Amino acid sequence: MTTNGILLPKYAKELKKAGLQRVNISLDTFDPQKHHQITRWGQIEDVLAGIEAAREAGMHPIKINTVLINGFNDDEIETFVNFTKDHEVDVRFIELMPLGESSGFAENKYLSNDEVIKRMPALEPVIELDKSGPAEYYRLPGAKGKVGLINPISKQFCKLCNR
Repeated sequence: MTTNGILLPKYAKELKKAGLQRVNISLDTFDPQKHHQITRWGQIEDVLAGIEAAREAGMHPIKINTVLINGFNDDEIETFVNFTKDHEVDVRFIELMPLGESSGFAENKYLSNDEVIKRMPALEPVIELDKSGPAEYYRLPGAKGKVGLINPISKQFCKLCNR
């Protein structure tokens, strides 16, 4: 299930009992003002509480999906990567794709995920046995979680599409 996470404190245990094993949580910034701006109403504390509720309910893996936006959240790359040090989560950076009406916006805000490796050279590749997903995984030495890079623009990962 993919969610913004805000209702997980209320429903995570019920969802786990109903059979939900894993969750993807969309989070593009840890900055309270930016988060409120991009969601138009949301509070970052609610998302963080949702991540914790998913962990407490025993969901695994917990994946945090972050669309990397040049000039908006690229200054938080280190913050997102460092979040994996103490939290057993996969933070997955997704390159901004020029889709539909937002394609003009994406042209000016695109940033390759290569920037993550450039800014965080301590990241080490993780050999994934399960290659069913599009992410290439890395880990900081000693970190509980991983960093995934999903590169639909810079490294087309599917022969049949560009997503």
